[in-house]
Amino acid sequence: MAIRMKNTLAKATPCLAMFLFMFSVSMQYPVLRTLIFRKTCSTYFPYTVCSKLQANPKAEAKLASHTEKYLTALNSIGVICSAFATVFLGSLADTYGRKKILLVPCIGTAIFSVLLFIQGYYRYISLFLISGSHLAMGITGGKSAFMTTMMCHITDTTSAEMRAISLSTLTAFTVLGSTVGEMSVGLLVSTFGVSRIYLIVFLCQMTSIILILVFLQEEHVKNNNAIQVDKAKHHVGFCKSIWRHVTAGPRLVLAKHEGNRRTNLALMILVSVFGMACSTADSSFLGLQVQKPPFKWSPAKLSSFNNAKSMFSLLGTLVITHTYLRFTSSSTAKAELNLMLIAEGCNLLFVVALVVSPFIVGIVPLIAILTGPLLPVTRSYLSGLVGPFETGALFGFINLVNTFAVPQGTLLVNIVYSISQDFSTLVAFTVIMIVKIFALSIIWILRRRASGGVKKGL
Repeated sequence: MAIRMKNTLAKATPCLAMFLFMFSVSMQYPVLRTLIFRKTCSTYFPYTVCSKLQANPKAEAKLASHTEKYLTALNSIGVICSAFATVFLGSLADTYGRKKILLVPCIGTAIFSVLLFIQGYYRYISLFLISGSHLAMGITGGKSAFMTTMMCHITDTTSAEMRAISLSTLTAFTVLGSTVGEMSVGLLVSTFGVSRIYLIVFLCQMTSIILILVFLQEEHVKNNNAIQVDKAKHHVGFCKSIWRHVTAGPRLVLAKHEGNRRTNLALMILVSVFGMACSTADSSFLGLQVQKPPFKWSPAKLSSFNNAKSMFSLLGTLVITHTYLRFTSSSTAKAELNLMLIAEGCNLLFVVALVVSPFIVGIVPLIAILTGPLLPVTRSYLSGLVGPFETGALFGFINLVNTFAVPQGTLLVNIVYSISQDFSTLVAFTVIMIVKIFALSIIWILRRRASGGVKKGL
């Protein structure tokens, strides 16, 4: 009985740890804004002003401005540090195993929560505490490093045929944790207060650490050759060893691979980058387009639309991926590329609907069920293009590129839309369409090159 329970927990640990991590991290984002706002008020104004801010609109406006500046700076620190740390930690995970590296972002996020918990009981805002907290979470990789390394763990422990299915389950728990964290934060703040939220974050991270240490089964064998290279580089210089890990991703993409793997790898990275840029561009285009006739949506309606779309996409992540890949007669590579084509095609239909038909926009949340498999099948396909000691470096490098691609997509759409909105919104629409059609064309080429029954990635 005890052995059976331990085996069950071992199988469930990746999803449970991912849920707890994403739940705690997502929960603290809105709390951070409130915390900084209150402590900034205590720093710049007396208690009499802070207790009656509605009667002091100038003070409230000044505090809002200061809060946004703090949040922008903190988010920049966290995102940039996390992007580069994920590249480094991904390569380390390839060399020394996943289990140790999974603990790093948990420890960093625990330190983050402790510093902000202390800030909650400190009267004035402390630059040391708030910047130190985000630096601690950033240099340990944060959620991007945790997600990337956990995905690598899944690719290590599942067969090629079951990999996308297992990754879809992990993705579902990732989204579910984020959603539950965002939805429950209001109730938790009203029950426990702002500062104690960070105690909950700390407890979630400690629970994740215990689950990983006790129950996670390490299938990834240490890469002894890479360890020997690390030791050799250490004698030459510690910085050179770090540089080797940081540049592992780009070197992997540029290295020679068997058959067409290098070309396929480069093309899939392009698809991933364009996909991430377009996802933020789509959201930006949606927000701008629905403000105009014939839509005239209120912010509440737009929020409901996005929530419904996310829910159906989450459902598709599980149902469509599991159903299609279990019963298809195609090879694994072809099946995954088919799902990518369907998902990208639905994303293309969504952009067309924004210009052509408000009715189709209304049913987009239902169509979004077909877009859910995109992330897990993409990562599964990519993992088949490299060796078991290379997935961490590859996923970390893709995360780094995507991190810088996301804001560029939003910026491009906003600039093009603002320039062209006086005479036609078709210009911004055309730009997005060109990028999406290009990504679809790449997937179609890869699908044509994939052979049924041939090992994935060739």
